[in-house]
This record gives sequence, structure tokens and C-alpha cells, in this order.
Amino acid sequence: MRIHRITIKNFRGVIDNTVEFATQGVTVLVGPNEIGKSSIPEGLDVLLRYFHDSKRSEITDLKPVGNDAGPEVETDISLGKYRFVYAKRWLKNPMTTLTFTEPTHQQLTGRDAHDKVIELLDSHLDRPLFDALRYVQGTAVGQHGIAKSTSLMAALDQATSSHSAEPDGGTALIDAIETEYERYFTPGGKVKVERAQVGERLVAARASLESSEQSLRGLEVLGAEFASLVERIKKAEDRLGTCRFERVEIDEKLSEIADIERDLAEAAADCRLAESELAGILRDQSTRTALINAERTANDDVNRLEAQYAGVGETLSLADAALTGVLEEIVRCEQANQTALDAEAAANLELQRRDAHVTVGLLGRRLKDFNQADELRVAATRVLQVNDAITTKTRGALDQALTRVTQAEAVRTAGQPTVIVEPKSDLAVDVDGLKETIVGGGSKRWTVDGTWTVALGVIAKVTVSAPTDDNVEEELAIAHANLTRVVDKYGLDVKDPRSDLESRLAEIAAAKQDIIHVDARRDAALFDLTPEQLKAKYENAKALVAGFEDSEASLDVEAAKAVLAEATAARSEIAQTLGRITAQRRGLDEHANSQRIELSRLSGEHAHAQQALQRTTDLLSRARVARSDVDLSAAVDSSKEALVEANEHQQALQVRRDAASPEVVRAAASNLEARERRVLNELDADRTRREQLTGELRALGSKDLQADFDRFQGEVDTFTREYESLERRARAAQLLRNTFNRHRETARANRARPYADEVNRLGRFVFGPTAHFVINSSDFTVTSRTMDGTTVSFDQMSTGAKEQMSVVATLACAILVNPESRDGDAGAPVILDDVLGFADPTRLRLLGPVFAEAARSAQVILLTASPERYESIGAATFIHF
Repeated sequence: MRIHRITIKNFRGVIDNTVEFATQGVTVLVGPNEIGKSSIPEGLDVLLRYFHDSKRSEITDLKPVGNDAGPEVETDISLGKYRFVYAKRWLKNPMTTLTFTEPTHQQLTGRDAHDKVIELLDSHLDRPLFDALRYVQGTAVGQHGIAKSTSLMAALDQATSSHSAEPDGGTALIDAIETEYERYFTPGGKVKVERAQVGERLVAARASLESSEQSLRGLEVLGAEFASLVERIKKAEDRLGTCRFERVEIDEKLSEIADIERDLAEAAADCRLAESELAGILRDQSTRTALINAERTANDDVNRLEAQYAGVGETLSLADAALTGVLEEIVRCEQANQTALDAEAAANLELQRRDAHVTVGLLGRRLKDFNQADELRVAATRVLQVNDAITTKTRGALDQALTRVTQAEAVRTAGQPTVIVEPKSDLAVDVDGLKETIVGGGSKRWTVDGTWTVALGVIAKVTVSAPTDDNVEEELAIAHANLTRVVDKYGLDVKDPRSDLESRLAEIAAAKQDIIHVDARRDAALFDLTPEQLKAKYENAKALVAGFEDSEASLDVEAAKAVLAEATAARSEIAQTLGRITAQRRGLDEHANSQRIELSRLSGEHAHAQQALQRTTDLLSRARVARSDVDLSAAVDSSKEALVEANEHQQALQVRRDAASPEVVRAAASNLEARERRVLNELDADRTRREQLTGELRALGSKDLQADFDRFQGEVDTFTREYESLERRARAAQLLRNTFNRHRETARANRARPYADEVNRLGRFVFGPTAHFVINSSDFTVTSRTMDGTTVSFDQMSTGAKEQMSVVATLACAILVNPESRDGDAGAPVILDDVLGFADPTRLRLLGPVFAEAARSAQVILLTASPERYESIGAATFIHF
């Protein structure tokens, strides 16, 4: 059986792959771990064993993860005279196809195809041999059972057929055998003295030869070790060079990663700086906007106050002009009065007294105005104190409580029925005892609360009942309670709290306004005096008048009366005029004073607003000198763009960092450093050992070991020929005695000899010319190995040696079952998956010819992740999976 090609699809981790196997030599399928190499023998196995509708775990485990596709295997096989392409797909759209290309073209599908292949395998393929010639990855190191292989047994029978005939029997022959036997053995079966002496001489000679041979072998061992050390040192130096080359690559990657991480840190700092700059510029922009708005507001305030100031100033000018006219008229009256006083020179004292009385009257009126204003201020203050709980928020609280009551009543009203009457002619109605007439063509609407009775004249009597909603009634009660709480809190009229509140708010506003006007009236009454000064002047004037009354006797009464009569007439007219003018002046004074107060207030507010405007303008000007509005807006846009660019740059660097895989590279650097240390340590140790071996080889080279060996070899040869001649005759005599009894047993033992010979032949390629392997004739397993005189059982051998011996035995079996070399098709392909992992480079090199020998008789397929293991195979085809 030979495999020409195999294709696997959707098979575990393999999506689609085809391998063409070499028709001659060894095919080495190379690929890294977990690439799917082991899927090749596994795919061949499931193809030849399981039908396409199988649901066994061996099949379901093949389905690739995350891919809804069925595993497929197709192979091109030669089996005897047949060559065919056999394909199967499992699980998803399962199918089986079989196409024969030799000896005739034929195509089958489904169960027919499967059964046909099973029939061909049963008739042409030695299944135990097929299984024995395969080594699957993960299998424990050991020997594959080949004793059940019919092909191997047939080949061994053919190889031993010329030695299995039994000889004829006879008394003469038996006597001759006994006579010959007695020449060499005593009747008790012991060796005779003459024969023993020959053996002793040979043993002595061989001891001398062995001692000499051991010396030479020691020299060879040292030479082999020296050569091995030289080779190991060279390879270590090569590995060290490789490590240093890899170190350059990793250092470049680490440098690149460090640059990226440094750039990433700088980019993060740039992002933070850009964010800080943007936040600062946005704060500046917010401050600039606030300054612009403040300047606009301050400017509006200044303009408003200037307009108000101009209006008040104009009013004050008109009041001053009117007051000037009044004062001029007063001056004229006073002049006329003075003329009358002058005419009353004789009555000067009386006039003075008269003037004192006038002064007392004026000061008395001013004092009276001050006292009245003070009383009004006390009354206004009392109003504010009484209503101190009421503020502008009181209206909101009351409105909210009233709105809640209104809403609750509206909800209740919305749930009450409505009665609408629209008579075509006048109609007298009686609604729950209330009578009225509805004009024809008009209408009347009632909302029913409780149960109402509506009498429509004599026509009908209608009773309407409104439903009761407890939730609505409860909400209404809560709303009324809340309204009562607000009314009680602020002491409002329960019947009409809103009007009461508005009235009291109006009183509060009026009281505040009265306080303003009363303060202006008090100021006008005092003018430039304090209340104490006004009272003092009034008391002084009264005292002066009192003084005049005390001096009446000193006056010329008659003259004074005459003058007084004339003056009285004049003064009466003047007094009337002066009284009118004085009243007018007092009103103008009050008006002018109130306008002056308002003008003073507006002047102060204007000055304050002007200062605020100036401060705001100065701040805005300084800010605009530092950075204009356009520059500030451009700076905001620029900062935003810079922040976006910084973030994009940082993200790009992060992507580069992730792509560079810093953790993987650093781990690789650490591992490479460990490798370099290990290789350097091994190199130092090998170089030291090489120096030691150089000294030992020089010392041994000075001795003539070869001459001693040749002399001892001559003695051994002489004694050996003598001894062997004697021993051959003795053994022949001894063997012939039991020939007929042991002949069949010997024949069975001889059946394993060709296999043992082939195993020993191939084994010596690997283990040296002194190696000898013992084969168990029952199960054809290697039981022991003898090398350089030392015998160890198979189980005592190292793991590497057992694996190498198992490979040799497998290849020996493949050679024996197909003696017609590569043109034959007997047997089965040798498929070895990931073997010789424990073999050192020397053994791997020695195994190369063994594989080449096997490839002359059988198809050999090797699967490996380490192709250097098979570099020593000459006729090898390497295929990269």
C-alpha cells in the first residue's frame, strides 16, 4: 500500500491543505507545533475506518470550533493492482466517493464505496502491520506488536524455507555422533583436560588482547569524545551567533518599543497640556463674555440713569424758575412792607414785635410740619412692623394654595354632571327652588353638586344626582386645609385672602412710599437745621415776642396806632399777598426739595453706575489688549483642534504599541538572555573538557599501543583457530546428539532469525559494530542489547535508546515484508509522527542511513516540527505544511 496524496478540510484547526507524498525515498512533512501535522495520519485512519454518517466522538471531535462545516478527507492510494481516490465528509452534508483509476475506471458512492474499500483492505492490507508501522504523537515510548502481522510471518517463512528440512536418521550416524562426542567430553558430559587446556591458553591470550583492545578503545573513546566536543563547540558557537543575531533583532524591537512608549508618554502629556490649555482658554472666553455682558448692562444702566437724571433736572429747573418768580414777588411784597415799616418809623418797636410774631409763626409752622411728618413716619413704620411676615413670596405661596384648591374644585366639577336647557320659546324653570325664566332661543347651564331637582314648567321634572369621588373630595379637603394654613400664617382675611393680601401689600408699598415722602418733608421742614436747632429758634422767637409785650408802655401808642392803621391797611394787603405767595412758595419748596432728593439719589446711582461701567470697560479693554475677541475665538478653535490631534496621535501610538507586543518581545528578550547564558556555560565547559582531552590524547599517543595489540591479536588468532577447530568439532558432536529431538523447536526459533538479523544489521548502523540485540521469538520484541560487552534489558535502556530501537525494529519489519524494494507494494507505509525527540545529534546522523535503507523497500512518511532531526537522510523530500 502506498499513499500518493491526501487532502484535509475543516479538520480540527486545518481549513484546507493538500500534501503530495514522494513516490521514492523518505517524505518529511515539516510544520510548527499545532499546525495540524498529526491530522494527516488521523485523517487517514478515520477515512479508512468510519462511515460518513458516524457520530462517534472520534468524528465529532474533528469539527472545527466556530466553523459550521463538516470535516473532509480525500486520499489517492495504491493497493495491490488498484489505484483509487477515496473521499469522505462527516457531520455537515456527509458523503462518500470512490473513484478507481487503475486497472479500470470505476466510480462508487455512499455505502457501496465504503464497503468496497473495506473489502480491498481486508484482502490486500495486513491491518496489524499497518497499525504496527505507525507511531502517533503522544504514544508512550515502547515497541509496537508485530507478531500478528501475517505479511511479516509470510516473509520470515520465505526467508527460512531453505533451512527447515529434517535430516535422515540411522544407527551408524548416531554411533558416529557418540564416538565423536566422546573425543571431547567425559561420560559425565564435562570437558576433557586436553580441550580445557586449549581453552585456557585462548582465554589468557584473549585477556591480554582485551586489555590491549581496551587501551585502544579508550584512545578511540577519547578521540570520539574529542571529535564530539569539537562538533558541539562549533554548534554552540553557531547557536551563540544565532542568539547574538536574534539579540540584535530583539534589541531593535525593544528600542522601537521604548521609542513608542516614550512618544506615548509625551503624547499623553501633550493631551493633558492641550486639555489644560483648552480649559484655560474656555475660562478666558467665559470671562470675556461675562465682561461684555456686564459692560452692556452697565452702559444701559448709565443711559437709563442719565435719562432719568435729565428728566428730574428739567423738572427741578422748572420748579426753581417758578420758585424764583415767587421769590421775586415776595421781594416786592417785602419791599412794600419795608416801605410801610419805614413810614412807621415811629412804630418801629411795634413793627419789630410784628416781625417777631411772623418769625414765630413761620418757625411754628415748620415745627408743626416736622412733628406731623414724624407722626406719619411712625404710623408708616407701624404698618410695616404689623405686616413684617408678608413678603413678595407670600403671593406665590397664596397663589399655589389657591391654585391647588381651584384645581381640586375643577377636578370635582369635571366629574359632576351638567344640565343644559335650550328652550325654543320662553320657559319658566325651577332649579332646586330657584325660579327663573329662560328666553326662547337662549340657553342655561348648571353644574350639579349633590342632587338637584329641575322643573321645566309644567312639561317635566328632572332629578340629577352627581357621583361622589372620595379621592377627589380628600384632595379638595387637603387643598382647603393647606389654604387655611397659609391664611393663618400670614393673618389674611379668610373670606377673601387674595384681596386682603393685595390690600396689605398695597399698604406696605404705600407705607414705604410715605416713609420716603415723609423723610423728604422732614428734610424740607428742617432745611439746614436739626430738630433741636429748630425748636431752639422757635423758643427764642417766642421769648422775643414775649419781650416786646413787656415793653408796650415805651411806645407812642397814638402815633403807632395812626401809623399802624395805615400800615395795617398796607400790611393787610401785603399779608394777604404774602400769605398766598408763601403758601405757593412752600409747595414749590416741597416739590423742589423732593426733586433735589431724587436728583441726588439719581446722581449717586449714576456715579456708581458710571464707576461700574468704567471698571468693566477697563477690564474688558485690558483683556482685549492682551487678546482680542477674534484671537480668543481662534485660540479656542485652535486648542480644540490641538486636543483632537493630540488624542488621535496618542491613539495611533497606542495602536503601534499594541501591535509591537511589548510583553511578548520582552519575554523573548529574557528567554534569549537565558539561552545565551546557557550556551556560554555549555561552551565554557566543552572548551575546558577539550583542553583536558588534548592532554590525555597526547599522553596516550606517546605509547605504542597498536604494536602490543597486533602481537596479542596474532596470539589470539592462533589459539582461536586451534580452539575454534576443536570447539567446532565438539559443538558439532554435541549438537548432533539432540538433532532429531530438537529439530522442530529449532525450526520455530529460526523463523525469527531473519527479523533478528535485519534488526541487528540496522541497529549496528546506530549503536556501533559491537552492538547485538536479542529478539524474543514468541512476540518479536527486542529483549536486550549487548554493546561493548555490556548487556542491558530493553526496559533498562534510556528513553532515547528505547525510542531509537523501536524505530529501527519498525523499519526492519517494513524492509522484510516488501523484499521487492520500492517497486513492490507489499506491506504498508511507515508513518512516524514526531519521533526521535530524545536522540542526540550523533544518533540522528547515524539514523539517516537506516531511514534510507527502509525507503528502498517501503514508503516512509515522517512528521516533525524539527526538520534538523532528519537532515542526515539523503533521499528525503521535505514538504512544509
